[in-house]
Amino acid sequence: MKIFKNKFFIVSLLLITAATGAYFIFNKKSKVEYTTVKIERGNLIQTVSETGMVKANKEIDLNFTMNGKIANIFASIGDKVKKKSNFSRA
Repeated sequence: MKIFKNKFFIVSLLLITAATGAYFIFNKKSKVEYTTVKIERGNLIQTVSETGMVKANKEIDLNFTMNGKIANIFASIGDKVKKKSNFSRA
């Protein structure tokens, strides 16, 4: 019986050692490589190209009480307007 316990202990120890070694061998993280250059003055250019459909983050339905053509607009792009102010005339 003592021989069986001794063999069981040795086999268990070998399995634990093998499992620990396999863990460290196969779970190596890839080494991060950095590219360095000397500092120099110049323009930095980055181009992004993408294909697909552009969709607004927030969409609302516009409901008007009157229909017709707008004759004058009293506000420009970037102007601040107050709530319930008239900035166009039909």
